[in-house]
Amino acid sequence: MGGDCIRYDPMSKIKKMLSTHNKIIESASRLKDWSFHCPKRYRVPKGYYDPAWYSCLELATSGGKIEGVDSADYNFSTDISFKVGEMLREYMHPHYFLDKDLIKLMQMTSITNEVDLAKIKYPYDACMFTLPSEMIEDIYNEKAEHGSRDKIGESFNYKKTYLTQLGYARSFDVQTLTQEVRAKKSGKESTDGRHYIPKISTLWSSTLEAGDQKEKAQKFILKSLEEKFGEPCRIVPSFSVVMAYDSGDV
Repeated sequence: MGGDCIRYDPMSKIKKMLSTHNKIIESASRLKDWSFHCPKRYRVPKGYYDPAWYSCLELATSGGKIEGVDSADYNFSTDISFKVGEMLREYMHPHYFLDKDLIKLMQMTSITNEVDLAKIKYPYDACMFTLPSEMIEDIYNEKAEHGSRDKIGESFNYKKTYLTQLGYARSFDVQTLTQEVRAKKSGKESTDGRHYIPKISTLWSSTLEAGDQKEKAQKFILKSLEEKFGEPCRIVPSFSVVMAYDSGDV
């Protein structure tokens, strides 16, 4: 057959996406707060997203503060993002590139609903993972519950998006008796209405390895909290996960 034949290159879209990421990262790295959100320089393996992309997205949502769940200014997404970001900094941004074969094995693995995440031993209470490019797909929903979300850059005008980074943070939040009663009266979960206090969360986490002194240490922490708030308090385990996508969505 005559005429020119145009061959579609599936890699061109990936290259364009990664190129756009690099331009945004380069621009963000010149901002004065960049080192606060991205204190490390990463050597990125071929075929992986740059971990600094996560820092760009975190930087774009910075400037606020974590509000208690019972606050009128509370926002779930903001709460989770700030909590994970703050805890990642506390543990000096531990990070790992996930192997492709490991991800495939994880996708074939499942756990029971009875697993207590609060009792699992983690290497860090907060950690971030970077995935290979176009490994885990997510369908970008233009008609999301909260309306359409802005995408960064003209190259993101397609509906298929992929997970770039995943960060988690395991914390132990403080809930007063007043917050618990208020949550129940408003028809919410009994654990709604709590405050993330970094020092308390870290202290409580350390008691899990205290052996015979665990109960004594935890009673001491609760007693101090009750003296501070002037009412009974309890510790609510919390496991937060933030997922970043190549489209700029979080």
